Amino acid sequence: MKHQIPKLARYARLIVISFLSLFSISALANDWLYQGMGGWRTDDGRGGWIQNDRGYARTVTNIEACKRLCESDSACRGIEYITAASGNTCEVHHDAYRHCDATGGGRSSSQDGCWVFARWKPWEGLGGILSSAPAVTSWGVNRLDVVVRGTDNQYHHKWWDGTRWGDWSGLGGLFHSAPAVVSRGANRLHVFGRGTDAQLWHKWWDGTRWLDWQPLGGALSEAPSATSWGANRLDVFVRGTDNRLHHKWWDGSRWSSWEGLGGNLTSAPSCASWGENRIDCFARGTDNQLWHTWWDGTRWNPWEGLGGVLAFAPSAVASKANRLDVFVTGTDNQMHHKQWDGSRWLDWKVVSGRLISAPSCAASEANRMDCFASGTDDQLWHTWRH
Repeated sequence: MKHQIPKLARYARLIVISFLSLFSISALANDWLYQGMGGWRTDDGRGGWIQNDRGYARTVTNIEACKRLCESDSACRGIEYITAASGNTCEVHHDAYRHCDATGGGRSSSQDGCWVFARWKPWEGLGGILSSAPAVTSWGVNRLDVVVRGTDNQYHHKWWDGTRWGDWSGLGGLFHSAPAVVSRGANRLHVFGRGTDAQLWHKWWDGTRWLDWQPLGGALSEAPSATSWGANRLDVFVRGTDNRLHHKWWDGSRWSSWEGLGGNLTSAPSCASWGENRIDCFARGTDNQLWHTWWDGTRWNPWEGLGGVLAFAPSAVASKANRLDVFVTGTDNQMHHKQWDGSRWLDWKVVSGRLISAPSCAASEANRMDCFASGTDDQLWHTWRH
């Protein structure tokens, strides 16, 4: 794959322009992110709101009115905006989170917070020629590691170091599935895949170098999914040839045997952990809906249907305690988003895109989400929300 990058670069501008024109067909979805009770607030102590950096503030009747106002005004387009918790002031800011943090006592405040209307950024092309969905993880603030399968059926790695994207580097191997990648600590990466023998294979970065591939057994029908809830803990999930979910884990000293977790899956699983000894797993069912099971520290709970119509496997992200974000490619080839806010599942929302693979998403900090997928040109494409 690495040898294909220079050739692709010659056409980068043409590809980006043509592909972005496809993405612009549908508006990017937006979500209200609420920060309060120890989170953000914007009260300036004088009973009002300080002037914003665009010189733009309007009185509104409620949060939805702020949304409608900003969607219709060019001053709001393309940046975040906020509204008072009381719902009567709408302001525009280039960095709404920083503004909220700087103007009201910061994150230790127990007073009410502000609402931030966060926008997904336009998709950007990152090159490469993918033969399956990508995989992404983060081991620190503003750090992203993406692994893809190239047309040579080997895995390739690209990373964001907070300033720029690194060049593609090959990880070798020979695979019949998309990769899975997870971090269990700073500067530690673990990559998994389905080999040509249908076994699970594993390679890891120890902070200095990549170790050789090792087989871990099993009989996989799809790509694996990996998550970690501790420094010496790895949990890997696969769809077996029986279409059920199977689980294998590393406890810091050895790999367990496989255990079956039931279900009737028609896609690879995606699993995430938002706390110690907590795991949530998702997959597409025979009805093409999103299905969910979870380990609560004591037992695996029965599968539950969460709706939607999935074209591929889902991608699950746990950005903080008791928070889950699930992303899927719908039958319209756009990315869709469903969120658990700590008490309930919110409705599905369309993000955008023209995708030909499952997405893969990661959170490098609590209010930052980065998503990747293969586009119609087989490149790696990226969007984010902060």
